[in-house]
Amino acid sequence: MMKLYKLFTLSASLFLLVALSGCSKEEDAFTTLPDGGLPLTLKVTSDNYVSANTVETRIVEEGYTTRFTSGDEIGVLQITPSSGNGGEAVSKNYRFTLDDEGNWTGVPLSHKQGDEYIVYYPYTSVSSKEELETYLASFEPRLNQATYEDYTKSDLMKGEGLVSGTTLNVNLEHQMALIVIEVPLGKCATTKDGKVKYHPATTVLGAPAFSWEEGKIPYQTSDERILRYIIKPDADFSLKGSYPYYIGTRKFDIAAAASDASAKHYLFYTLDEGVEPPGSRDVQVGDYYMSDGTILPGDVASVPEGCIGIVFQADAERMSADELAQGWTHGCVMALTNAGKDSKWGKAATEGDGENSPFAEHASTYKGMYQETGGYVKTKYMVDTYGDEATFQDVNGAFYQVSQYGETAATTSYKAPAGTSGWYLPSIGQWWDIFENLGEAKGLAALRDSGTTSSNIAISLSGESVLETLNTCLKAASSSADEFESSKNYWSSSEHNRNNKGLVYAHSVSLTTTSLTTTGATKASNSNRRVRCVLSF
Repeated sequence: MMKLYKLFTLSASLFLLVALSGCSKEEDAFTTLPDGGLPLTLKVTSDNYVSANTVETRIVEEGYTTRFTSGDEIGVLQITPSSGNGGEAVSKNYRFTLDDEGNWTGVPLSHKQGDEYIVYYPYTSVSSKEELETYLASFEPRLNQATYEDYTKSDLMKGEGLVSGTTLNVNLEHQMALIVIEVPLGKCATTKDGKVKYHPATTVLGAPAFSWEEGKIPYQTSDERILRYIIKPDADFSLKGSYPYYIGTRKFDIAAAASDASAKHYLFYTLDEGVEPPGSRDVQVGDYYMSDGTILPGDVASVPEGCIGIVFQADAERMSADELAQGWTHGCVMALTNAGKDSKWGKAATEGDGENSPFAEHASTYKGMYQETGGYVKTKYMVDTYGDEATFQDVNGAFYQVSQYGETAATTSYKAPAGTSGWYLPSIGQWWDIFENLGEAKGLAALRDSGTTSSNIAISLSGESVLETLNTCLKAASSSADEFESSKNYWSSSEHNRNNKGLVYAHSVSLTTTSLTTTGATKASNSNRRVRCVLSF
């Protein structure tokens, strides 16, 4: 596999082409040039493509980059003026090749007074400035830019070299124009009104399977929804294609006028911009939550890679005031995997004594458990209060593991999307919703308004298995999901009450194939409990 090396970015990063290790001294006057010329180090920067519109598009925010690959070749044309009357300038065209270590190799450059330099990409064999100008003027981007090599070798660049001391400085400028295409297809997107625009299960999920006309094929970036195609500037351009769309095929024709396609600029297009999918509905329990914050309906035939959770609650009235104040009004998502296991909850005493503590009220009745939906604010309080302490991981292990979920190398694919609450430890009321809504535990509904004080809920399930129902959902979402383990306890973020010894319990939950149980556990001594995160969006 070829290694990739950064060529240019929208932040105008630098890279060095070392033609020779060179001299370390500075030569301010070329009257003292050594015989044979002064060895030079070549330093290259590059301009960025800029928007052809007055308002920058999201391409800038994405940190768009292009890279050289090993084996790429750059040209340096050195032009030495005539040394006598009637003589002609002497041109030498040098080729530098990028090796697997990211170093440029080629014939060393030696500078003589009056020498001029033109640096360009991609390399070609020319013997004079006139030949190079002809090459640049007649350059055509490749029709098929599907591979990264074909895409980058369509990106003609040129720069004039200026010598300063022992350095030849060159700023490469793009000579072509760029078409950027966004494809907002194949996944659902939550709208401001709480609805979900979605594709039915009959639609192609993920990136569309394009068919292209006239041999013009764009480069599909690592973000499958972004395509790029380099075009000749100052000329009319058309890119035609089609893709599966619900029932049948949808065609498109992206056209750019010569007056819009100017060198060094990009034009941004969104396929089907403003076109609504043929259906909408509310977010529903069982929908799949993707890593980019989009939603897939729970009835899709298969779930593509990128799913990070399952919606277990879609009722704004079951969300806390803290969540609603942040604009998270659509629902809550249960993570597909555990954040950790064998963790303690915290210190023995109540957390209700702290200033502005959200633990002042304990969920010690069935009704209190059901109404306790403050997992977000409780987790935030614990992380903010104890996160900087050296004992955080040991004493407050459940909250530590939550704070690390999506941030470590092992869990980075589950990172919570921007604009959400981030992952937190569910409250006992949110576990209630997971069991009743996603796990279909029908027996819980009768207990919602019960004022009976209890340290636990123990329900024998007849003819139903919440454990099996939840695990069926998890297996459908991803083969990498952690299924719930029978008789294993999972922490909640809710305290229960204080016993006669002054110890405060925290709620945990467990399942078997025939039962559902919540249990008050001593926070400081119980460490055989798992951690499963949720988020709000």
